[in-house]
Amino acid sequence: MATLSKDESRKVEVVDDQFGQPTYSIDLANQILEMVSKEVPSGIYHGTNRGSTSWFGFAREIFDAMGADSGRVVPIDSSGILTKSS
Repeated sequence: MATLSKDESRKVEVVDDQFGQPTYSIDLANQILEMVSKEVPSGIYHGTNRGSTSWFGFAREIFDAMGADSGRVVPIDSSGILTKSS
């Protein structure tokens, strides 16, 4: 998205019906360090930040962070991707 944000001549279509929970790597690293210092038993853990967003919302935030026009990010649904790749 950062690379796409630089091409001001085009719109970027991004799905708006798939959601995730982006996690800031520094927050995750701090959580791991805290677990290590507390000697949490080894195992599989799931760590994320709070909140959620669609890929479309995430792309708009990236465009904003890059100083690009986030209005160039256009929402589509997942069925639009299947249609385009056929």
